[in-house]
Amino acid sequence: MPRTRLLALLAIAVVAGLMVTGCKSPMGLTEDDTRITSHWVYTREHYTNWAGSNINVGTVTVWNVPDTLYIQYDMTGDWWLEETQAHVALKLKNIPQRNGVPTPDRFEFRNDWRKRVKTCTYAIPVRDGWNVGVNLYKATHSVVVKVNRRGGVTQREEGWAGPYFFSGGNLCCHGARYIKYAFKEVYKDLSLPTDTVKMAVYDDINLPALDTRARFRVALDGVPPGYDVWNAPGPNFDPPYWGGWCAEHANGITPSGVYGTAWYHVRLWSSQDPNLPDRDYMDNGAWDKINYLLNHKDPEATVYEIQVAIWWLMTPDPSTNNLWPDHPLEGKAKAMYDEAVAYGEGFHPAKGEWLAVICDSPPYPDGTPVQRVFIEVDP
Repeated sequence: MPRTRLLALLAIAVVAGLMVTGCKSPMGLTEDDTRITSHWVYTREHYTNWAGSNINVGTVTVWNVPDTLYIQYDMTGDWWLEETQAHVALKLKNIPQRNGVPTPDRFEFRNDWRKRVKTCTYAIPVRDGWNVGVNLYKATHSVVVKVNRRGGVTQREEGWAGPYFFSGGNLCCHGARYIKYAFKEVYKDLSLPTDTVKMAVYDDINLPALDTRARFRVALDGVPPGYDVWNAPGPNFDPPYWGGWCAEHANGITPSGVYGTAWYHVRLWSSQDPNLPDRDYMDNGAWDKINYLLNHKDPEATVYEIQVAIWWLMTPDPSTNNLWPDHPLEGKAKAMYDEAVAYGEGFHPAKGEWLAVICDSPPYPDGTPVQRVFIEVDP
């Protein structure tokens, strides 16, 4: 997307952020707005917002996408925000301060509210020098109040977030703190429906022979328009049919012998989504390696050898994964497995490559688990 168009979209989203957060600053934007607008995969860093004599009053969260840096304040319990001031610089000395003590009234980004708020987010356009791996110094000051049930203020303090102290701060109690944040490389993620859709799998001897594109064919139905996946109505690999693989070995799934039978209701998840459910195999740390393997298959390998390598990446312990001795890791399967382990950590597919999209299905009516599968999608 051209930079001018992206900045225009950000400007529109900023207005939405003003309405949601109540921020007076033109930099106000909520995380939900950024997710809908750009679908970036990013890593958030969380810091305690310390006030007064080391009182935990909430958190300050920092993250970035290629064109925007975000700083979000969230208060806890009976604590509320009356003011926030933030400043970002490439060098600590460039944060406004006097004799080692920061001066929030000179910070670049400032908000105050007649009506107190619980959360606020600064969305700061990226500037020259804010490159991947570069450390940014951030000072996040706030004036916070504790409010009783009648709305009366029972305590007012100044808050600072971060593990480091300014040289002029009181290291014991009221020290002004700062954050040192390395600007992150982020990746564009898929836009997927959050409601369930229907899925059918095809592994039938009457269909044309499968090639090394995938273990079986997957049909989707009920996908609304506008997403990066779509409904797939035909029994072959031509678009818009999806190539699929088994994501686990222990459980089974009933294929469709005839189109339209054995439909499953599934929730689609991007395998590089940082918020994958923390259960079963879903968030197991193997998906970077799986995505690497999908894009580095041995052209001489069979579908079975590719599937074995995937199984072993998902559940590498032969004493628990039910793969040994029927599906040993050997030959081309082992070579692809070893390469994915060696080079797959941190791999993110680019446009024109394959990304695993997980099709997460609830159990059969009798409670038997349904085998999870995933499909290959070009991001």
